[in-house]
Amino acid sequence: MANGKRRPLLVLIHGILARQTTPGWPERLAEWLWKKPTSFASVTRRYAAGPFPLWNVFFKNRRLALALANDLEVFAQDGAELNFVTHSNGADIAVKAMKILAKRGYKTNTAIFVGAAISCDIGRSGLYELHQTGFLKRAFAYCSETDLALRFRVTWPYGHLGRVGFRFGGVDDGYWNLHTTRRDEEPGNGFFTRWFPGGHTGYWQPENELATFEQILRDLNPVPF
Repeated sequence: MANGKRRPLLVLIHGILARQTTPGWPERLAEWLWKKPTSFASVTRRYAAGPFPLWNVFFKNRRLALALANDLEVFAQDGAELNFVTHSNGADIAVKAMKILAKRGYKTNTAIFVGAAISCDIGRSGLYELHQTGFLKRAFAYCSETDLALRFRVTWPYGHLGRVGFRFGGVDDGYWNLHTTRRDEEPGNGFFTRWFPGGHTGYWQPENELATFEQILRDLNPVPF
């Protein structure tokens, strides 16, 4: 930890059905950031997973999250500031890992959930508690109303944050959208929803990917705790 300043570490986690032998959006984002005058160090968490929601959410993702948390703890102990960018199933792995790290006393600065397959209710997902207890500074949901992959009931127990944005409330209280930002709006702390065209994987299509990367970099602007 040079000069007492925390170094930002960016953890990139893809979704299911990702190719294991060719570069995907995490590698392309890491390469793009490397060429920018930023202080981020990037690590990509690769794993193999198929379209099996029950198995992924209740079994596989828990093991992946524990292994990830154990690895990230080494960086956190050395003063790294933890940040996450995830897609689809990767969000579930990240949230589980963030909870494990919080129990060990380590904070997450910024989490960006792209097309996330987790609950839209921040109370149910546990993100609200992480934020209220100081273990999550801010989170962004990149969403698309045309995300058909998160539309159907057969995806249970996955949530559909990536289609509807952050919400908070219970059965008695109803739901309401949390703060939604324009692309040019500077966020503070808390929960923010950004809307994109293109559906579940549109963020990474050639015609959209650069704009997605640029927005990610703006939202990652590190602010010390």
